[in-house]
Amino acid sequence: MNKFAVFVSGALLFSSTAFAGGILTNTNQSAQFVRMPSRNASIDIDAVYYNPAGLMQMKNGFYFALNNQTIWQNRTIGSEFPLLSNKEHKGKVFVPVFPDVYAVYKLDKWAFSVGFGPNGGGGSAKFDKGLPSFEKSVSAIPASLIASKIPTTAYSVNLQFEGSSVFYGSQLNASYAINEVISVSAGVRVLNAVNTYSGYLNDISINPTYPAFGTKYNGAMVSASEFFGAGNTFLKGLSTSAVSAATSLNTAISGGTPATTPLTALPAAQQTGIAQLLGAAGISSTGMNIGTAATYLNAAAVGFNSKANEMAANSLATADKKVDTKQTGFGFTPIMGVNVHLNKLDFALKYEHNTALDLTKST
Repeated sequence: MNKFAVFVSGALLFSSTAFAGGILTNTNQSAQFVRMPSRNASIDIDAVYYNPAGLMQMKNGFYFALNNQTIWQNRTIGSEFPLLSNKEHKGKVFVPVFPDVYAVYKLDKWAFSVGFGPNGGGGSAKFDKGLPSFEKSVSAIPASLIASKIPTTAYSVNLQFEGSSVFYGSQLNASYAINEVISVSAGVRVLNAVNTYSGYLNDISINPTYPAFGTKYNGAMVSASEFFGAGNTFLKGLSTSAVSAATSLNTAISGGTPATTPLTALPAAQQTGIAQLLGAAGISSTGMNIGTAATYLNAAAVGFNSKANEMAANSLATADKKVDTKQTGFGFTPIMGVNVHLNKLDFALKYEHNTALDLTKST
């Protein structure tokens, strides 16, 4: 495993994907939307949001409205990634309070209005078993270890993720009746964004069969972080031993022993130790002389040390992770509208400019 995507990276990837298309504007800006899911030519009080120019069809006076919606949904995210043991991750969305507040003052040819409500988002989603993007990296561990000739067939992990997103919109409009048929409006919405992401990735376990790292690694489920830590210790030891053996041979050569002296001329215990070190690096010591052995041992030490560093990085990556991120920011949306009233028909046009929104992230 040369690379391992840690939990925070997954969380940030998820949040980046969520905003890749910009703000997803809510259309249910009025409880009346539940009965009539097309309010874009409204001339009722919710026209503060849907059709500000249409407010000119109201009678003179002051109007105020407060409504709320309670929303709940189930979300299921599936993945076809072949290594996942859990193909579906189920989440629950619950929004107990989704309010909208509107106020209008209409006098002859003018109307002034304000509105407040969740223009985007407004709820939270909780996935008790996390998301596929988090588990995907963990599920790749057994295959990666098999590629390194460490038999491993299973993994397990304890995941959870919860995200919330709300863009509160505060809107101010001025509407004007050019005549009895045509009215226009201009306004601005101030967006206050608050997004939060929290969760954890704990208890990553695998079942490697590799007693060289320790007798406990015999196919039973063990902590992945501990296994990689044991691998780091083992490989660091091999690296140190290889350097020591190479130094011993180079010292002998410097002392007058010919570099062409065969390894078989060394004491049996020393021959065995060098053969084992070279064997661990995939090198056969058969027919080798001490000069060549010293060179190979130094190269093996570098290789052992590099693999040990990989093991250390994997141990850190598979340790328990927690994320707690909050994003906040403000944006402004200029809004223009036209309403054409012909007898009992209203034709409405509203244009909302792009919203420039800068988010500050605290993690």
